[in-house]
This record gives sequence, C-alpha cells and structure tokens, in this order.
Amino acid sequence: MADLAYKRQVFEKIQTLEQGKDIMPYVFRSEMTLGNSLQNYVFPIRTEDSVKVSATENRLNRNDRFYMTSIGMFLLRRQVGKEALDVLQTYPNVTAFPAVASQFVPSDLETLYNGDLEITIDLKKVIEQFPTQEFRVVPQTLQLAATTFSQRDSDTGMVDLPMFLKIDGTQTNEIKLTTPNFTGMKIQDETGLATIENRVVFVAKGFLIKGGASSK
Repeated sequence: MADLAYKRQVFEKIQTLEQGKDIMPYVFRSEMTLGNSLQNYVFPIRTEDSVKVSATENRLNRNDRFYMTSIGMFLLRRQVGKEALDVLQTYPNVTAFPAVASQFVPSDLETLYNGDLEITIDLKKVIEQFPTQEFRVVPQTLQLAATTFSQRDSDTGMVDLPMFLKIDGTQTNEIKLTTPNFTGMKIQDETGLATIENRVVFVAKGFLIKGGASSK
C-alpha cells in the first residue's frame, strides 16, 4: 500500500488543484445484492441514485467532488435489518458464508474474483478490464468460528491507483463489475433474502471536496 510520503504528495497535488477549498479524507462505499443469474453489477455512485442507500453505504452527493486514490472490492453476508453487524470479507470465507443445502455454495463466490472492473468518468472509460483477482486476499490467520475473525486491517483488499481519479457528482459516471457465471451457480440463497443477503461492496479511499462539483 501507498506510504505516507506518497499520500502526502497526492494531497499536496490536490491542494494545488483545489486552492482555497476544504479538502477532507473520504471513504466511498457502494453495495449491490448478489444474484445467481447476474453477470453485471453497476454500483450506485450518488445518494440521489434510484437504488436505495443502505445504512452502511457512503456515496457522493450530487455537488461533491471526489479524488479516488485506492480501490477495493469486498464480500459481505448481511443479516437483514442488522447492517451494523456487517464484516467485509476479502475472500469467500466459508465460516462467514455457511453453505445452504441446494440453495447456496460458498465456493461459487470465487466467480466474483474472476471478473473485471470498469470505471467510466464523464462518459470516458478510465479503468478497463481491471481483474478483480487483485482484490482477493486470504490472510494467514483465518476465521474458524463465529466468534473469531480473519486477520485484516483497513488496507487489506485495497489497491493503490498509480494516479488519482477525479469524480464529480454532476457528471455521468459508472462503476461496473462484470463476472463470469455458469449453469447452476449459487452465490445467493434466493429463498432466504428476507433474512440474509450476500452482497458485493466497492470501496474507494481518497479526498472529498464538499460542493466542489458545482464550481467547475
């Protein structure tokens, strides 16, 4: 991961571009519910988008500007109505994702790590066919019971970008995940969605300019 000197260099560059503006650290988060027949997931970017904002999401307001410096993709198993208990996973953790006979196969989640990610900003593709395998991290210390957790820090599963990406909430932007699938794939227990959801989560770290999109 990027060291503090690199992060400081990026911050100073943004300061030059955004003279006189308030610049704050920001972690963007957007989620999509997995589907057994889905291959494409388009992550909502703005709070105003039609997809309802989850309690754990952190999207952009229309008039904000965001400088994205690192990105990550995660899995989670959610107890519906208990979003506060979510734990992001960097691999198909079979303890966190227990099998459900004839309905859900934990190993099928590996399809998410054999796809690719595309990011389009202001109708221009800036990241194309970025392999999601880059986000898969299996730590040395694994979760073996419901009361323990896999080894992970805030940078695990994140990939630094060689240069920042600038997103304005007023632009037409898209973050799209494309995955392979196969007949009989079971990445979601679709009979139990009222109580349990498997989700894919896109996270980006960087710097936010509140109200910045309206000025340019």
